[in-house]
Amino acid sequence: MRRTRFPRGLLAVITALTLLLGLASQPQPAAAATKGSYTILIFMNGSDLESLGGGAATRDLAEMLKVGSNEQVNILVETLGTKKWTPSFISGDRNQRWRVEKGFLRLVDDTVGRRDLADPNTLKEFIRWGMEHYPAERYGLIFWNHGGGPVYGYGRDETNPTNPTLSLAGITQGIGDALAGTGEQFELIGFDTCLMGSTEVGAALSPYARYLVASEEVGPAHGWNFTPVLQALHDQPDMTGDRLGQIIADNFKEQAKIYGTDKWITLSVIDLGKIQSVVEAWQDFLAVIEPAIDQKDEVRALQEARQQAESYGGKADLVDLHDLVTKAASLAPAEAEAVASRVKEAVVYNMNSIATPRATGLSVYFPHKGTQSLERLLELYAGSGFSPTYQGFLSRYVAAALTETEPVQFIAEAPVASQVATRSTSYAVQVNPNQADEVAAVYSILGMINEEEPDDIILLSYDNAVDFDPETGEIADEFTDYAVTLNGHYVAMYLEEEGETYDRYAIPIELNGEDVTLMVLYDYETDEDVIVGAWPGLDEETHTAEKEIIQLKYGDRIKPLFEFYNPVTDETGHYEGEEFILWEELSLGYTELPEGLYLYGFHVVDFAGNESFSDFTEVEVVYEEEP
Repeated sequence: MRRTRFPRGLLAVITALTLLLGLASQPQPAAAATKGSYTILIFMNGSDLESLGGGAATRDLAEMLKVGSNEQVNILVETLGTKKWTPSFISGDRNQRWRVEKGFLRLVDDTVGRRDLADPNTLKEFIRWGMEHYPAERYGLIFWNHGGGPVYGYGRDETNPTNPTLSLAGITQGIGDALAGTGEQFELIGFDTCLMGSTEVGAALSPYARYLVASEEVGPAHGWNFTPVLQALHDQPDMTGDRLGQIIADNFKEQAKIYGTDKWITLSVIDLGKIQSVVEAWQDFLAVIEPAIDQKDEVRALQEARQQAESYGGKADLVDLHDLVTKAASLAPAEAEAVASRVKEAVVYNMNSIATPRATGLSVYFPHKGTQSLERLLELYAGSGFSPTYQGFLSRYVAAALTETEPVQFIAEAPVASQVATRSTSYAVQVNPNQADEVAAVYSILGMINEEEPDDIILLSYDNAVDFDPETGEIADEFTDYAVTLNGHYVAMYLEEEGETYDRYAIPIELNGEDVTLMVLYDYETDEDVIVGAWPGLDEETHTAEKEIIQLKYGDRIKPLFEFYNPVTDETGHYEGEEFILWEELSLGYTELPEGLYLYGFHVVDFAGNESFSDFTEVEVVYEEEP
């Protein structure tokens, strides 16, 4: 279950607005409007964000109602995709079309019936209807809900669980069919969703719009702040899409500051007239490196660049394009510089954050981990319709990765103590020196045996503070008897991403009965940990990103979760720690481990994505009593 947390008093405002909205619950015919300056079409797939997320769609409708429409600006909304809306007069059984007016919604079309989000015709008919009944000099189209990037598309239709998303191909089909023969083009297409700020999305939409507003990374459930955006449009109804996009981004950031979600956000405004030059430069870069892609050094250098570049959406396999080519510049310096330059030209406005410092505005799909699923993912990606050149390159790249050499081998089975100390011990192990140059990353693992299930290894920490000698293949780290705590309670903390100025960690917890990941940034410069917020992750079925960065508050119930692995059965899962109530400011600390027997080992990843694990060494923690 999802829970969206709003500032104190907002639910009362929503309740009051629901009563106000009820004044316009009867259908009204669409007005034969004269041609205005702007018509904004909002495709509002409420989904679980509305029914289970505390009325998140209703909240944004409330923001729109503060300004509404006028003679020059028409704000039109199609509601769909959720079983139950907070305002009782909005139907969960059928699609409905509304004109947003100041203080109330006017139902202008109740004849649509029950239409699925996944059907491109649903989008097409909404666009055609809006342009026919509310013609304008400029049009905007906004998608509201979840996003899964170019592979998994947009939305999550709660009323159609068998086919809940609209693919990128479906989006372009719906828009293309709607605009066919009209001579129209959208001034702006925006995604108030996660993960849709990609090169593929921009390329697909470039024939149909001048500007794209979208996020590379996941975003908070409050989404965009529509009140100041619509007010600006009222004040300057002749503004162009780039200016409107900048206003959307600026106010999104200001609202995120109020909600405390500004540590992990991105949003960019992209000139779609320049996106093709980005694609061409990217293809030129690929053309230089592809002939040698099956060579070991070439694959390794590219995989190293991919591993180091800033990525988004967890397992969504999206990476910042500018950062990727910068990291891989040694493979084709001039071509990499051209890509970077074209990205800067296409992204006319960009906003990032402390957790996304290298987000430059355009991501690209580039599979990285989980080699066993790469071929299946490429089949899904082919549906995006993006560059055949890149599709072919990825096929060769994946083939090279899958046929890479065997995983790195350890010479010794388990780490051994190189010295004995009172408070810490240095442990070392060695990999085959002939494979040392294949090592991409090394991590330490701290675990313990579950006394009730002796085959289960409970994982307490996973970190990269490890010394590795690429000449000898020696791996060493100092084991200390300290563990991470959250407000004094032991938690597990696992490294998720390594950056140039920060590392991102995940602390799995159960928050008020919901499994989430508490995201933590370790800042290299300040040597401090920053708690970003809690994220539910990617949806298991649709792979769209949960549009929610939860800020914990007083009274929340927190239960630490500890992942376990059973090497006998290959089973994984988690154990629950003791629940506690948050009655003070959330804080991380370091506390002595309880006395007992622990397990310590190393994890190696090579440039092909192959993984190797050393055996565990048993480490007993015993404290001498004070004299």
